[in-house]
Amino acid sequence: MSKLLTDHRQAELGGRLPAYDGKKSLFTAGELPFKSKDFDVILNAGRGERRYRVAIKHAANVSLDQLMMLMAGMSTDIPSKALQVLDIVLRDIVLNERNSMGYVAAGRSFFSPLIDQPVNLNKGVQAWKGFYQSMRPTQNGLSVVIDMSSTPFIEALPLIDFIKKVLNKEPRSNNTTGMDFVMIVGRNQYNSTDRAKEFGIEVDNRPTSVEARLRYYGTGSESLCCPEVGKWNMQRKDMSPLRLPIYCTSPQQLEVKLPDFVKQARDRLGGNFKKVCDTDIGLMSQCCQEKNVSKMNSSTLANIALKINAKVGGRNTVLHDPRISLPVVSNKTTIIFGADVTHPAALDDNAPSIASVVATLDWPEVTKYNGLYRTQGHRVEIINDMEDMVKELLLAFQQKQGKKPQQLIFYRDGVSEGQFKLVLEQEIPAVEKAWKALYNEKPQITFIVVQKRHHTRLFTRDPRFQDGSGNVLPGTVVDRNICHPTEFDFFLCSHAGIQGTSRPAHYHVLRDDNKFTADGLQTLTYNLCYTYSSCTRSVSIVSAAYYAHKLAFRARFYLPQVSDAATNVSSSSSAAHAAAPGQLPEVKNELKRSMFYC
Repeated sequence: MSKLLTDHRQAELGGRLPAYDGKKSLFTAGELPFKSKDFDVILNAGRGERRYRVAIKHAANVSLDQLMMLMAGMSTDIPSKALQVLDIVLRDIVLNERNSMGYVAAGRSFFSPLIDQPVNLNKGVQAWKGFYQSMRPTQNGLSVVIDMSSTPFIEALPLIDFIKKVLNKEPRSNNTTGMDFVMIVGRNQYNSTDRAKEFGIEVDNRPTSVEARLRYYGTGSESLCCPEVGKWNMQRKDMSPLRLPIYCTSPQQLEVKLPDFVKQARDRLGGNFKKVCDTDIGLMSQCCQEKNVSKMNSSTLANIALKINAKVGGRNTVLHDPRISLPVVSNKTTIIFGADVTHPAALDDNAPSIASVVATLDWPEVTKYNGLYRTQGHRVEIINDMEDMVKELLLAFQQKQGKKPQQLIFYRDGVSEGQFKLVLEQEIPAVEKAWKALYNEKPQITFIVVQKRHHTRLFTRDPRFQDGSGNVLPGTVVDRNICHPTEFDFFLCSHAGIQGTSRPAHYHVLRDDNKFTADGLQTLTYNLCYTYSSCTRSVSIVSAAYYAHKLAFRARFYLPQVSDAATNVSSSSSAAHAAAPGQLPEVKNELKRSMFYC
């Protein structure tokens, strides 16, 4: 393509400098002098002359009108095609006009061994630093999102040397790497390139500065457990009294019965332990790695105790003063839902996806959840059985509370922006239909999408607002400048950083019948991150979505019983993809209303 432009740009292409996507599409900032034309391109390589035929044919016009409307503050869909073209222009700038770094493209990311010293990963594989870049419409206008990353590459070596490394004949390197966004943007020098001028693009290489707000959870007397920097200690905190059945035998019978008990357990649970306990015998279980238990570390044992307590019906934490910590929820009887869909591994073309939906059973505490799961078509993200699952969870709430809920808050995990329309057209109507079928009235729904797979990172220049790892403090929320130009969304960092750069969760509101204020929904969402029962830390996403993710992940271990059905799903048939490939085994009744998955 570079040779074609060198040979024909000024004459046949009318002086245009196109942007090429590396596949089948070529974009120009104006019309070419022809609708269709073939070009012969000759490359003189070391092994002689090679001839190619390049056919260029007009396909479509890409309008920027919708993008301009969005930037002007008018409510409209995200103009994905226009943004794709601009992404391709930036891609071409990096690969073809500013590629002294020798970048290698992988999707929207670019990697080079010259950004930083490659790190040897052993066996002839090394990690290269790189960066992700994309265009995103924000309240500030169009923004270039840059995120640092790394990926493994086969090391470029003579075959013998490569084999030596595979066989561990050479020592590993101890090189380290270092995360500079400004360096990458400055090095790319978008504005000084011919393509940037051709398409009228200017990039401000300074990181976007935004105002963030902090929300703190935890005030009260010494008897309360007050979190600091997203964590707290359960020492000397008494849990609610809870009786667990303990099975025993007389000392005289111990030696006789114990070996038999052990044998029965090994025979019965020799395979998938969790699957057998959950779906065959209805036994609550807690697995522990021997290396952890053998340490007898008090924090490890306390963590195990937290999980056991939650699984058997106990409550580890309750938000103090719901009127303050749970805006809107504390005013009316409220049920909170979470949902997620887990998909098979990348190279698995047959296994089904698994959808899970969880919902609170208690109000106003909102800490105990009931959960359901279903299989659906391979890599289908939209939840097919949403109506039935929501209906069952509403009935469970009503049975536990003795009254129906008055409002519903739904956190949906894992949906991309391109799928928002499908959620609005299919999932939310299914929730509404379930409510109407039970209560013959229109529900008050607040529906929020939770996203973790994005490339926005938050940094602070003021060390007073950093945690011990240099990340922004838990409770940092941003809802301006870098957010959607017209819709209600916000970034919330609800957890303390442990390793690396903290990734804030992105919350996007698709519907809000309950009329939350921005402060109210952000406060509720942040405080719910403190109700996750398995640790004494605030978690990175709201607990309802976290539980849904864990249940879907747990249910994937039940799949062997439906493997034959899953194998029959055709990866080339959309009709087969839409059909549910068999049923997962149900969890036993003894566990159904418990948080066995936490």
